[in-house]
Amino acid sequence: RDAPDDPELRTRALDAIRRCAELQARIVDDLLDVARAATGKLRVELQPVELAPVLTAAVQELRPAAASAGVHLLLQLEPLLPRIEADAHRLRQVISNLLSNAIKFTAAGGNVTLSVQRRRANVIITVRDTGRGIKAELLPHLFEPFSQDESSSGEGMGLGLAIARQLVELHGGTIRAQSDGPRTGASFVVSLPVPGRTGAETTDVPSAPPKLAGLRVLLVDDHREMLDALAHLLRAAGATVECVESAAAAWQTIATKPPDVLVTDLAMPVEDGYALLRRIRSEGPSHARALPAVALSAHTTTAERTRSLAAGFDAHVGKPVDLERLLDTLAKLGRRRIA
Repeated sequence: RDAPDDPELRTRALDAIRRCAELQARIVDDLLDVARAATGKLRVELQPVELAPVLTAAVQELRPAAASAGVHLLLQLEPLLPRIEADAHRLRQVISNLLSNAIKFTAAGGNVTLSVQRRRANVIITVRDTGRGIKAELLPHLFEPFSQDESSSGEGMGLGLAIARQLVELHGGTIRAQSDGPRTGASFVVSLPVPGRTGAETTDVPSAPPKLAGLRVLLVDDHREMLDALAHLLRAAGATVECVESAAAAWQTIATKPPDVLVTDLAMPVEDGYALLRRIRSEGPSHARALPAVALSAHTTTAERTRSLAAGFDAHVGKPVDLERLLDTLAKLGRRRIA
């Protein structure tokens, strides 16, 4: 009570309270999902889904937890991933559960890697860690509700993997765990079907039609994983994409490699997307002052959209990105620019 007002101590205390609240909320959500699964009421709503934005969003969600634990969180995307039939929210829940579990059992300085690749009629999503590994006798029981490694810290209730299995199976897929034993790390491998394909077919199909053929896009985001994922998708749609991680780099690029359309995140350090667009409109080279611009933001309220449009953006696209909407928007802006 008589201790000095220490801002750092207060911040740590608030962070601890927030983590406890988030943990309790996850436990309640997990218990509800287990109850739904037990009564056959756990459902998924399948629709065409692009994998890269979903996986990127899951990585971004877990990045603070990984940083707090001193764990390196990596994302590896194979080019030209197919679209699958999935429930984007539930698929992200699966990946988040697997990443959270991997971070929990990986010591500071270790790696957790999320990768995805096409394998004939399936996509294979793998979460691999360099953590403590899993004993052979525990592998068959990992996906049972309330199952925990005896070395667990006790956080959570051992429900995340059980729910992940239920959700993967509702997608028509499979999930398995692999480990060579203690201190060897572990991998969790999810296999999901690609619709309308058979194992005998091996020809890759681009994840999106070439809506953006010939369009030059400048993509700005300070998160490298998001940048790489979006660039991958836009290139698959035929665009030529220049990627930069700051407003300063974008400013230099506009002068030397003028794009047809600017796509920028709004929340960036030092100079945000709003400041970048103001500078382009007021101080940019003549060819760039009317440059079509799309705002990317995790804030999707009507007020936020109104603010970005009032600031001079031509469109506001939320995160996780609705790829079809983004492609349609870019195609329309590109046609307007060329005209």
